[in-house]
Amino acid sequence: PVQLPAEFPPDFPTPPASTVTSASTAPDAGGAYSEVSLVSEADSGESYGWYRQALTDAGWQVSSEGQTDDTRTLHATQGESYVDLTVMPHPARGTGWVKVDASIWKAGT
Repeated sequence: PVQLPAEFPPDFPTPPASTVTSASTAPDAGGAYSEVSLVSEADSGESYGWYRQALTDAGWQVSSEGQTDDTRTLHATQGESYVDLTVMPHPARGTGWVKVDASIWKAGT
């Protein structure tokens, strides 16, 4: 497992049973850009539903969603900040595992 960087957005939800496999945060003009990859033992629909609910509960507004086979995506905003999230079956771990990739831009950080 990988530790989240100190500058990683503290309000971005991560499921308790997930493992962070990569994470980074870098400042840019007007904010900070973060990326995170996680793996969880779950199916993609269940994991996607958890993230959608957790982001909504944290004040994010889901503005678009997509699905191709078992891969699901969403784009959510919170003021000028945004997150792009992809939930897919894990390519190496097989049935019952998902990989989650998120890109987060937080304004004013």
